[in-house]
Amino acid sequence: MIVVVSDTSPVRALLSAQRLELLRSLFDAVYVPPAVVRELERAGCWDAASPFLTLRSPTDATVAFELSATLDEGESQAIALAKEIHPDFLLIDEAAGRLIGRQLGIQTMDFLGVLLRAKRLGHLNRIMPLVDFVIKDINFFVSPRMYSEIQNLAGE
Repeated sequence: MIVVVSDTSPVRALLSAQRLELLRSLFDAVYVPPAVVRELERAGCWDAASPFLTLRSPTDATVAFELSATLDEGESQAIALAKEIHPDFLLIDEAAGRLIGRQLGIQTMDFLGVLLRAKRLGHLNRIMPLVDFVIKDINFFVSPRMYSEIQNLAGE
C-alpha cells in the first residue's frame, strides 16, 4: 500500500492538467491537512479534488507552528502530518518544503515526479504537454534547467 501526504500545489497542478485521477492510479491513500483543504477551497478546487483526497489533521500542532516561521500553512501542516504518519511520499513542490521534509527523513515527490512516475508505470504516454500546459495555465514554475532535466528523464 502506497500512502502519500500532499501539499496544495501538486493537487492544483494535477487538477489544472485534468489528471487528478493519477492520484488514484499511483497511490492507495492521499491525505491532506486542513490548511491544504482551505487553500484548495480558496482556489475553487476542493469540490473537484475531494473525492481523491482524505482530510486528516496532524495531531501535534507544535511541529506545524514551528514550520510556519519559514513555510506557508499548507506546507507546514503537510510536513507535520507526514512526520506523524510516515507516508511513502510527501507530495510538495516548493524547494524549501522539500528540503525540510528530507531533513526530517521524509521522502518527497513533486508534481513533475508524479508525472514521471505515471509515465514509468504506463499511465501516461507523454508528460511534456502537461508540463507546458500547467506552466501556461497556472503559472507553474519550472526552471529551464529542471525543464531540460524532466524532458531528458521522460525521453521526450
